[in-house]
Order: sequence, then C-alpha cells, then structure tokens
Amino acid sequence: MLRLRKRNFYARETLKKTGAEATYEEKLRLAIKYQYDHGIKPCQWYEADTTVSTIDPNKFSVQETLTATDHPRPVPKEEPPSLDLFSFSLLSVSKTGAPSPIRDPIQIISWRTDKNANEALLTHADSDQATIQKFGEDVIKINPDFVLSFEGNSIGWPYLVKRANKTKTPLRVGRDEGPPHQSLYGHYSLIGRANVDLLNFAGDLYEVKDKTIENVAKYLGIQSSDWKPIDETAYFDYWSKQDQRKILLKHMEEQTETILKIGEEAIDYVIQISALSALPPDQVIAAAVGFRVDNYLMMETHNLGQLIPPRTEQPIIPYKGAIVLEPKVGLHDNVASLDFSSMYPSLMIKYNISPDTLVTGKETEDVFEVPEVKHRFRKNPSGFYRIVLTKLIEARKTTKAELKRTAKGDSRYPLLKAREKAVKVMTNAVYGYAGWAGARWYSKEVAESAAALGRETINRAISLAKNLGLTVFYGDTDSLFVNNDEKLVQKFQAEVDRQLGLEINLSEVYKRILFTEAKKKYAGLRTDGQIDVVGLEAVRGDWSNLARDVQNTVLRMVLEDADPSRAAAYVQDLTRNLKSKKLSLSSFIVWKTLAKPVEAYEVNAPHVEVAKKMAKDGWPVTAGDKVGFVITKRSGKLFQKAEPHYKVTIEDVDYDYYVRNQIVPATARILEILGVSEEQLLAAPASQTSLSVGTKRG
Repeated sequence: MLRLRKRNFYARETLKKTGAEATYEEKLRLAIKYQYDHGIKPCQWYEADTTVSTIDPNKFSVQETLTATDHPRPVPKEEPPSLDLFSFSLLSVSKTGAPSPIRDPIQIISWRTDKNANEALLTHADSDQATIQKFGEDVIKINPDFVLSFEGNSIGWPYLVKRANKTKTPLRVGRDEGPPHQSLYGHYSLIGRANVDLLNFAGDLYEVKDKTIENVAKYLGIQSSDWKPIDETAYFDYWSKQDQRKILLKHMEEQTETILKIGEEAIDYVIQISALSALPPDQVIAAAVGFRVDNYLMMETHNLGQLIPPRTEQPIIPYKGAIVLEPKVGLHDNVASLDFSSMYPSLMIKYNISPDTLVTGKETEDVFEVPEVKHRFRKNPSGFYRIVLTKLIEARKTTKAELKRTAKGDSRYPLLKAREKAVKVMTNAVYGYAGWAGARWYSKEVAESAAALGRETINRAISLAKNLGLTVFYGDTDSLFVNNDEKLVQKFQAEVDRQLGLEINLSEVYKRILFTEAKKKYAGLRTDGQIDVVGLEAVRGDWSNLARDVQNTVLRMVLEDADPSRAAAYVQDLTRNLKSKKLSLSSFIVWKTLAKPVEAYEVNAPHVEVAKKMAKDGWPVTAGDKVGFVITKRSGKLFQKAEPHYKVTIEDVDYDYYVRNQIVPATARILEILGVSEEQLLAAPASQTSLSVGTKRG
C-alpha cells in the first residue's frame, strides 16, 4: 500500500509540472488498485497466510479478526458460503398523502430472517424512538450478512435515517454498530453487511415491465395466492381505524416475507454479477449498467497488461439508434415474438468494432466499412471490445453447456443459472456502454456503427421472414413479431443462423395481440392467460386509480373476446351510470408528485394549488412529496376545482370530469383502434351505433 501511495503522489506531482489534465490510473482508489493488481474479486473464495490480529472482534460482531501476511490466493471453489438473510419493510402514514419524516413517525417496522425468525415492531403513541432503537438492536442481535428491502435505498433507509436524526435515536445496524450512510451509486452502506435493494434486482428482470413487488413476486412464482396487497394510498384509512390495524399489520408481515423470498431467488444472481464485475454485491446491484460494464472492463484491461484510461467528461451527442418498425395496427391472433441472442455483441465481434480499431485516416486496406455510417475498423488485430466480448460469449456458452449437464435438483444448478444470466446481462450491456457519456472507453463511432449494423441485420431478417411466407407484424431493436406458423418459424430460425450467423429464439407466443399506431405500445394475451402490456399502461401522473382499473379491464376484455363490443358496452355503462356505482372515494383520488418546491411553480396546476391549501391547513409539502387530490363540482378552472382528498366526500366528486377526462381518454386509446370512437363511448343509448364496424383484425 505504501508503494501505491508513493506512485499516486508521483503521478499528481507530474501532472502539476506538465500541466496535463490526467494520467492513467491516477484517480483509482488504492483499494481498487490493489484489487486489480492481485486479481481479487468479491464473492469468490481466497486463502491467505494470517496471524492473529490485535483488533477486538467484539467491535465488529465477528468471531475472529486476522491480519494477512501475504496476498490472497484464489481457491477453486464455486458454492457460496451459507449466508444469513434479513428482510425488512416499514410503514408510515399521513392524512395528507405522502408521509414526511419531518412530521410522520414510523408506525410499523416488520422484519424476517431466512431462519424463520420474524417480528413486527409497532409504534405506540406518537413517538417512534423505541421502535427505531429496537430495530437496530434486532439487527445487531441477528447479525445478518445480507439486509434486503424493496425500495430501501430510495425510501426505507432515508426515512429511517431522518427519523433517527429527528428523534435523536442511535440507529446501530452495521457490524461496527454504526449507522447506515449513503455511498456509491446512491445505495446505503452498512459496514460489514450487504444492503441489497431488490428494486434494483427487478431492474434486471426485463420481462417485468412494471417493477412493483407484486409483479416481481408473480414473475418469480413466489407470490402467495391469498396475499392481497393494500394500496399505499389507503394506509392512512386502515391505520385510523383501530379494528383495521391488524389487517395492515398482516399486510406488512406478508410484504416482508415476500421481500425475503425474492431475496432468496435473487441472491445467486447478485453474487454472480458481483464476481463478474468486481464490484461488491451491495454496490453492483445499485449501480447503473454503465458502471458495471466500466468496472468489468477496468479489470479486463488490467488482465491484458494495459493501463486504465481516466474518465473524462463527454458531451451527449445523439446518434441514430436501433430500428423500430411501424406496427400492423389492430388485433392479431397466434403471434410469436422472436428475440436475437446477443445480436449487437456478435456484430461487434464479427466486424471488430472497438475504439482502438477505429480508422480515422485514409487507410482502406484490411478494414471493415460499416454500411450507412461509413466508419471503418481494422480487421486485425482484435480490438479491446472483440477480446472482452468473445470472452463473455464463450463463458456464457460454457455455462449453458454445464447447465444442460446439471440436474435441476443439483446444488450447482441455481448457481449456474444465475451465472448465465449475469454474463448475458453484462454482454448485452457493452453495446449501449460505448455510447454512454460516462464511459472510460466512450466512442460515438462505435455505438453508431453497432446500431447501423443492427438495423441492417433486422432488415435482412425481415426480408428472410417475408420470403418464407411469414407476416411481420412489428419489430423493435432486436426482436420481431410474426405469425406463429411453427414450421415456418423454425425454418426462419435456421435461415437466420445460416445466412446471418446469428441465433434468434422464440421468446413468447401470444394467443392474441393488440398493436396501436404508436411504436413500442402493444398488449398481448399469452397462452397462460397473463397479459403483457408495453407502453399502454395508464401511467400518466394525472390519472386516477379508476382510470387505470378501467383501462386494464378493457384491455383484458378486448384480448379475450377478439371484439370491442363487450368492452365498449362496459365503458358506456360506466359513463352513464358512474354515480350510481357507489365507488369508494379512493377510486377518484389523483396522486401526483411535486417535482419542485411549491413556490417554484409558475403555472396553476391542480396538485400545486392543492399543495398550497395543504400548507394553509398546517400540512406543508415540498419537492418529492406526493399530493392526493379530487376534482370536485366546484365552479371555476380545473385547478380551482381540485381539493385535498382528505377534505372531500363522495358527494363532492365531479363525475362528469372523471367520465370525460379520465375514463374515456384512458379507454379510447385502445378502442379507437378497433373502430369505437369517443363519441360512441359517450353516446346515449338511443343514439348508439354498431360497435363492431371498423374493427381491425389480423
């Protein structure tokens, strides 16, 4: 370490004398430099010669402390040690909407371990001081290796820390009995423990579009059939009624159990992506994909005996991206979705696309010229990207082969499956990394060339499909949607392999799929009855739960019936009889987050006006807080009709507003594709026209 410090000092002195901006590796932290010099990666086995340390093990909740007398040496062992897992979730409630740690105490902290220990800590009266203190004591007593949460880095830990500071309560959760602190990539660091926010893990589950805990649990097949999650907007109502608190408590216990189960499924992947990227598990899962790739490439650079370049500020220069086809609008039956396997990495290897092979001069011999963008790359020697991508793809092939030879009941099976996924995620991320402004190996030409080759490849694949007699309904980036003729699809896969040298796999079969006129917006009914929704979700910040629920119902009806009639009749019934449906007030509440302090807004938006009213009521809110409001029958402009939800009764609701500005717009975007207009949805019974006219079917 002393030699490293001297080397860094020398580099800084040289910079001063020469006036240069940076030297290679000058800004690397010493611990990272040591890690690279000796090939040390987290979550792998090593042995070292040691002596007994003078450090008291009791200070760090460990059995023994040792001092290494030599560098660690790798041990050929794969299975991770038995790790103690601890999951937690907390609940705060607020009459006004989003709880604030400045004023709203934590009411429940629920935790559970993989050893079947669990507890729900309840706050009594208005002080959560004892609850926070007991939670810290429990963590120290249980002494877990991994602490699991869902939205912990963005909500749970910040709230806990602020409440601990507010109540002057020590929050001792690290192995040094110290508090959590925010660290790299926005994650909260607990000394001696890995804090893993499973929302970050959900980010790597491409198949899960809406990253809620319920959707992740359902995708992983671990959601209890009798678990009925409570919407967070209803927490206050449940907490306000003494007889309903036990329902809320059960909800929190089930949520914490679900977090633990997700963690048990995720842990192998977290360990494998950590070992691959050389980032600690709590950091790697929180890090953006670009930082994972960056760290992986840094380690590989060192392995090749090269120096790591400094990170320099790059301007964000847009370039033409992947191809997205115009969809064939309407409903289509029996559609197959096909995805290319590692298309962009394979193209980068084939054409030696890399920053160090880019030809900027007039050289024309032994070069590849990329069509459309005309960038040229040397054919030989292999560039940095070709070397690392080839290594990754070969590693994935080896792992997949091992998986085929390994029984599912074998203890190595989940480890190999996690490793294969980790390598796949890393491999596919390199293409996007090249055009990321934060990349050490940034090259617009590389990203632009890979995108151009991808577009050419997709177009060639489309031509192959059409020549075979397949109908191409839609294409996006590295996937195609075609009619599911099993024999033709298999022949198409074989031709892609033969003519393009690429692998394209069947990803999903849809019993029925709906494409809109817009790109990246579709919904498909899978053969298992589940519905995949992409881009059509009612995610506008000014839509109520009512609009979201009605849209989802309409989507399912349309996809199940292959006809808009039942869905349109359902919407018409709502538009005419909404008031008589006797829905709860919560259906009409619109929740919107303040993007900045109230005083910074220059327009009179409903949520801003409501925030001002809340402040007058003694409930000030600021940037980041959610504001819940209802549009009432009051006269005036829209912002004047908005009232805080806690001051409104069901009799105050402006039903006509919700019909014309919530229900109809949310459903018309689907039904208009099938020939049903907004006017028809709003029409009185006597003036209704046939709803089936104009329906588009494929």
